[in-house]
Amino acid sequence: KGVECKKECPIPKSGSIKITSDCTLYHQINVTGTLSVTGVPDALGIPPKISGGGSNRLFQVEGGGNLSLSFLTLIGGNCGVAECDGGAARVLSGSLHCTSVNFTNNTAGENGGAFAAYNKAEVIANATTFGQNKAGNMGGAIFVYNGAKVYLLEETTFNANYAPTSGGAIYSE
Repeated sequence: KGVECKKECPIPKSGSIKITSDCTLYHQINVTGTLSVTGVPDALGIPPKISGGGSNRLFQVEGGGNLSLSFLTLIGGNCGVAECDGGAARVLSGSLHCTSVNFTNNTAGENGGAFAAYNKAEVIANATTFGQNKAGNMGGAIFVYNGAKVYLLEETTFNANYAPTSGGAIYSE
């Protein structure tokens, strides 16, 4: 009996890509330029899933990079080791724009189960859902620190996110 290998996501470090089916990222994508990832929902309107398989963070935005995500489910992102922030995404600088994205079942060992934003980074979430994300310390879904700005627009919801210290859904300092 063999090991099941899941389809790897064909996501580049920059440019644009459409994702039409579920796939797995076996390592985080470091975004330093501009990257746009758009899901194409199936006939039932279900967006494709990008999974970390429970073993790694999905995206890191740094060096002024810009990441745009639309019509996707980000699931199983995990930086579960101590002092690790941002289960699905960590935005060190630059921007993350999300439209109709589901952050589900992502884990951070320290802060920001779904994502962590720092250093004057900008995050905009529109019609985005944060559900069942967890952090080992603060910000079950979102951790905002050191001048970062997070804008939560219409139809953005939170459900069953967890952090033991502070900010079950959001922690901002």
